[in-house]
Amino acid sequence: MSPRNVAVITGATQRLGTALARRLAQSGVSLALVDGDAGALARLERELASNRIVVSTHVADPADPGAAADVATAALAVHGRVDQLYAAARADADRAFADLPAGEFDRVMAVVARTPIALVRALLPSLVAGGAGRVVVFAERSGLDATGAGAVDAAAHYALRGFASGLGNELALSGRGSVHVVYATSTQPPDRVARAAIDAAASGRRRVIVGGAARALSWLDRAFPVAQSRLIGAAARLGVRA
Repeated sequence: MSPRNVAVITGATQRLGTALARRLAQSGVSLALVDGDAGALARLERELASNRIVVSTHVADPADPGAAADVATAALAVHGRVDQLYAAARADADRAFADLPAGEFDRVMAVVARTPIALVRALLPSLVAGGAGRVVVFAERSGLDATGAGAVDAAAHYALRGFASGLGNELALSGRGSVHVVYATSTQPPDRVARAAIDAAASGRRRVIVGGAARALSWLDRAFPVAQSRLIGAAARLGVRA
């Protein structure tokens, strides 16, 4: 049996997922690493083995919500319990909605929203069993507001944000766990985002925005939505990214 604190990380071999795995391993958290790249998972498992924790790897397509139940079953078979879930798999649309094939739209929606939601469902009994389960999800800045974002990314991240907010309310009412949303663009250093996410889960902060530009634009959107839209447009013309 593994130590009490066990975390599942999806997108484990992507930059953010690996940063999360390294930080959690250093603090003694056992890990169930989920990703579609078996070779990269094996290398990461070998790297983390020196931390004297239990590490399991689970190969699954992040765009396949149907695999979530099998991943949960396999992780629980190894570790006996799951206390934290970090849904860190990422996908972005590389073109406008009108130019995007339907299959690619479905893939982005699955990776960003449908698969994390399915995995939460599969792991929720274990997460709430101890009374303090933590679910951490990651959204691009398009999850804060759709201004300046593509329609596909905005749709996916808004869906994830809405689910996380609603589930967070349900768990808060029951007192059996919490949900945390971390907003960060892919330009932020992954270790910085990982640190913010782990700190949020430990401190109980339900919403974290990483990066000064994103925080400023989020405030501006709430205070002056029309002005924010114009600012985003001007920044785009100048090639500036938040």
